[in-house]
Amino acid sequence: MQAHAGAMAEPESIDSVWDALHEYTGLNKSQLQARGLEEEDVACLAHGKYKSAVRFQVATREGLAACELSPASMDVLLKILGKDAAASPTPSSSGGTSVVAAFKKKLAEHNINRPHERTMSRLVVCFSRQLEFAAAADAPSDAAVDLYKLAEKMPGSTTRSTINQQLGLILNGPWQEGHLNLITGIDSANGGRPVVLKLLYTHEEHLQLAAAAEVHAAQVLGLGQPSVPLVPSEVVTVNVHPEGTASLGTGVGQRTALKMGWYVGSLLVLPQLNEALIAAGGRRMCTALSYMHAKNLVHMDVKPANILMDSAGLWFLSDFGSTTPVGQRVFSCTRGFYPGRDLVGSAATPEFDWGLLFVTLLTLCDKDDYAGLQDAAGQRMDRSKVLARSERIAHPELRSLLAEIRQLAGW
Repeated sequence: MQAHAGAMAEPESIDSVWDALHEYTGLNKSQLQARGLEEEDVACLAHGKYKSAVRFQVATREGLAACELSPASMDVLLKILGKDAAASPTPSSSGGTSVVAAFKKKLAEHNINRPHERTMSRLVVCFSRQLEFAAAADAPSDAAVDLYKLAEKMPGSTTRSTINQQLGLILNGPWQEGHLNLITGIDSANGGRPVVLKLLYTHEEHLQLAAAAEVHAAQVLGLGQPSVPLVPSEVVTVNVHPEGTASLGTGVGQRTALKMGWYVGSLLVLPQLNEALIAAGGRRMCTALSYMHAKNLVHMDVKPANILMDSAGLWFLSDFGSTTPVGQRVFSCTRGFYPGRDLVGSAATPEFDWGLLFVTLLTLCDKDDYAGLQDAAGQRMDRSKVLARSERIAHPELRSLLAEIRQLAGW
C-alpha cells in the first residue's frame, strides 16, 4: 500500500489515527498492518485529520483522495473499514459505528428529524470529539442540539474555499454565539495569525448606515497603528455563495467585510476585574477616544461589549458602526446606556463618548450589580447612581481617572 511521499505528520497525530482505527474496527496496529495498512498511509490520514472513529465512519473514497492516498491505498483502507462491496462492516468494540446514529436520535428528541448531511459532515470533520460526547447515552439531548446549531452556523465549503483563494483566510465558525457575521479564522498569508472576518450587513437601512460608518472609520482612522488601542481593521471584499447565506446571515454575492485581529473576548463576557486593571484599561480607552476625536469622529457606542481584550490583558476599542462625525446627527447608539437622555437625533459631541466611558468603567467595577446603576423602571442608567458609585471607588488611580473623564463629559 503506497501513500503520497509528501505527506507529513507529527508522531502524536499518527498515533491518534491508529487509536481511531482501533476504536472503529477493533483491530490493533499489528493487525491493521497485516491487512496492508502502512505507516505512510496513516501519516496521510493524520494530515487529513482522520483522528476519530466518527471520521472513519463517514469516510468516502473522495474524502480519502483529498489525503493524497493512492488508489491502491484507498482500496485497502476501504476494505478494512468494511466500505467495499465485498466486505461486511467491522463494528467497533466500543460502539464507534453508532455515534452518528445516536447523535441523530438525540436531535430527533427535539424534532430535528432530518438533519442536513452537510451540517453532519462539518460535525464529523470539525467537532468529532464533541460529537462523541453529545452522542453519549448519559449526555443531555440539548447538548446535541447546541452542537448541531453551532455547526449550522459555520460558513459553507464553497464560501470558505472562495474566501481562502481571495484573501488567504482559512475560516472556521462564529466568534461568539449570536454573532453569525463574526467568523474566526487563520490568515495563512500573514504567518497564520488568528483573525476575525466581520461581514457587514446591508439588508436594512440602519444596517447600511452602520456598514458605511464602519468603512469610513477604518479609512479615516487608519486602524492598525500599534500606538492606538483601536481594533485594527482592513476593508476587504468577499464573495458569499448561496450555501453560505443561512450560516452567515447575509445575502449572496459580493459583500464588504472587515478583516480584524482576534481577541480573547469582550469585557462583557470576561470575569470581574479589579480596580487596578480597570484603571489601566480605562487609560487605554482614553487614548483611543482622544485619537478618534482628533480625527473629528465620535464613537457613540462605548460599552463593555465593544471593548475587547487580547491575550496580554490589553484593552482595544471596537465596533465603529455607530461612529458619527462631530456635529452630525447621531443615528445609532445603545439606548438606555447614557444617563438621562436618548442621544439618537442629537448632534454628536465628544462629551457623549466620555460620558459613556464613565458609565462603562463603573459597570465594570461591579458586574454583578448592573441594575444598581439603573433608574427605578430599569430602562436607563441613572446619573445620580452612577456618580454615587464613583464616590465609593477605593483605588486612587481609578478615582483620579474617573474624575478626569467626568470633567471631559461635562458632568
